[in-house]
Amino acid sequence: MKKIILLFCIAISLVSCSNDDNSSPDENSIPAQKPSRIVTLGLSSLGVSNIEYENNKILRENYMNGAFTEYTYTGNFVTKLQKFNSDKSIQFTIEYSYTNGKLASSVNWTGKDDTEYYKIKYVHNNDNTVTFQEFYRNSIKRVEEKTAFSGTLIYKSGNLVKSEVKNFDTFSVYNYEYDTKNSPLKNVVGYNLLLDREHDLSVNNVIKIAGTVTKTTGNKETSDYLITYTYDYDENDFPIERKNFDGTGASAGGAIFNY
Repeated sequence: MKKIILLFCIAISLVSCSNDDNSSPDENSIPAQKPSRIVTLGLSSLGVSNIEYENNKILRENYMNGAFTEYTYTGNFVTKLQKFNSDKSIQFTIEYSYTNGKLASSVNWTGKDDTEYYKIKYVHNNDNTVTFQEFYRNSIKRVEEKTAFSGTLIYKSGNLVKSEVKNFDTFSVYNYEYDTKNSPLKNVVGYNLLLDREHDLSVNNVIKIAGTVTKTTGNKETSDYLITYTYDYDENDFPIERKNFDGTGASAGGAIFNY
């Protein structure tokens, strides 16, 4: 799970395109409820994201350190995401491609030119699962080669309910539980198709993540992972505050959502 988050350096997201019961909001519809500001509360840190839209399309996230992220659409699909430093130099670029309205690949350009990247290819199966495999192309060989990062995402009713991820010498399994309320970015056009956002893509709000990480070499030891969440909601059943708790029940930060 951490691999995907670190790879794309993004923390927020919505429903899975693997579930055909869910459709993306209409780009021409009347602007629907969406967060204009998300404050992420760590135990010793604070993060603020101010979000700009055009109707129901996300255009830009502005961060308190001066950095920002810009989104590019083709029709109703997010096809490019660029993260900039405060001096407007590019941190990274992610390009998304789609087949039959579903995410087919994401390419994270890591080099200073267009010769080096990480690519994740997605296969959408008939049983509401999505399998993925990462590839890497360096600036010397310029040939895509499989990496050790792959896995399966399992969806139910528009929510990611299980993920199984292989990465080098570990095998991670996470199970997700949800409330029945609206997730914050549910009404953002095309955001529900970006599978690199994990459980943030889901229709509802995650209330529990429980998992195990097992070493596949050596002593093959297993470690447990548990985090739970509670929410306060507005009159439209969107969260306005989230509190995080670790496996011992101790506070582990949270978030505040302004609409």
